Amino acid sequence: MFLLVTILLLREVVSGAVLCPDQSQCPEGTTCCLMQSSQYGCCPVPKGVCCSDHQHCCPQGYNCNNETCVKGGLSIPYINKIPVLERLIARNSIESHSTKVFCDAIHYCQGGNTCCRNRTGEWACCEVLMVLVKGQDIVC
Repeated sequence: MFLLVTILLLREVVSGAVLCPDQSQCPEGTTCCLMQSSQYGCCPVPKGVCCSDHQHCCPQGYNCNNETCVKGGLSIPYINKIPVLERLIARNSIESHSTKVFCDAIHYCQGGNTCCRNRTGEWACCEVLMVLVKGQDIVC
């Protein structure tokens, strides 16, 4: 079951991810929002409104107001942001087996593979379906 969830999450990262300004990625159907840490998080709704507290967001068409999202006379609770799925800075996305996937400015993997950290924290290359999403890094 864990492997199935991991593969589905990874497929989301590779295929329909939303690319944030810092090159981190959020799942398809979410919105990148700047957080208090100056890194990006994901608002779990499409075209979400990022609140000025840098912790919450609201659905499209709503305004952030005193810990609620307001639209006309309707008021709903804020939505909590979720962490990004991937923080790999890539010059090329995983599009075909002939492309290079850059892990950082120096290290890269051949197409069909993705960057991941090995047990010592160094960059390694794994087949796309063999990685696990762990926190904000992808590990083999």
